[in-house]
Amino acid sequence: MINFTKILKNIEYLIVSEDYEDAGKYLIKFLDKDPNNPEAHYLLGDVLCKLGDFTASIKELEIAD
Repeated sequence: MINFTKILKNIEYLIVSEDYEDAGKYLIKFLDKDPNNPEAHYLLGDVLCKLGDFTASIKELEIAD
C-alpha cells in the first residue's frame, strides 16, 4: 500500500528546503496517482506561486478549496 501521507511529508521537506522545481515535479506525479487530494493541490499551488506561475497557482488553490 502506498503511504500518501509520508510522500507528502517528503515533498513538504523539499518545499521547506526551497527545492521548488523538484517539489513541483513530485507533486505532479503524486496527483497522477491521487488526483483528488486537496493537500497535494494546495502544496502545488504554493510551489507554483513560489516559481512565479500565479495563474496556475490560483487554479491549483481553487481545486484544493
